[in-house]
Amino acid sequence: MDICEVCGRFGIGFGETGICRECRAERPPYVLARAVAPYEGPVRDALHIFKFAGKRELAHPLGELMAGLVADLYPYRTFAAVIPVPLHPARARERRFDQAELLAGVIARYLRIPLAGRALRRIRETPSQTTLTRGNRLSNLSGAFAAGEDARRLEGKGVLLVDDVYTTGATVRECCHTLQQAGIGFVYVVTLATGIVRDTA
Repeated sequence: MDICEVCGRFGIGFGETGICRECRAERPPYVLARAVAPYEGPVRDALHIFKFAGKRELAHPLGELMAGLVADLYPYRTFAAVIPVPLHPARARERRFDQAELLAGVIARYLRIPLAGRALRRIRETPSQTTLTRGNRLSNLSGAFAAGEDARRLEGKGVLLVDDVYTTGATVRECCHTLQQAGIGFVYVVTLATGIVRDTA
């Protein structure tokens, strides 16, 4: 199975460039994104248990897998901070934790990089992305995030953005645009899992 050299999604048929059709058509606003594994099988099962069964303790082994990937692939010593993709406060209260924040905390401790948990705020609660098309996901998230107080001290610096799953990349793109508007220098992305695309063009 191929891995897109830009968005990190797994797939088939990326051709000689090694870049998927979507990234060839429009370069994402981050430098690179990578995931530990495809969003299927045991990884998907573990994420569902972590997020929906309240098994917070899974943040540690899952976060360590992500941190190991960052240490292997990214120039992490240049990162000024680790930033989680935030849940809306209402969703976080319902779930009783924010999964990306827990994962980011593990990664920050493992790599000894400051955690900037208030660099991004989710200011608009959005419907679930699960059943939406890529275009609808992008419009669904428009204006959903705002830069928080931690973003001010990161102007001109590079950061690592953390989320649990990268599917179409709509959430990550919106977060990157928000951070860049606040003056962030560059963004790398790491997730536990990512979607699988079949790109034969």
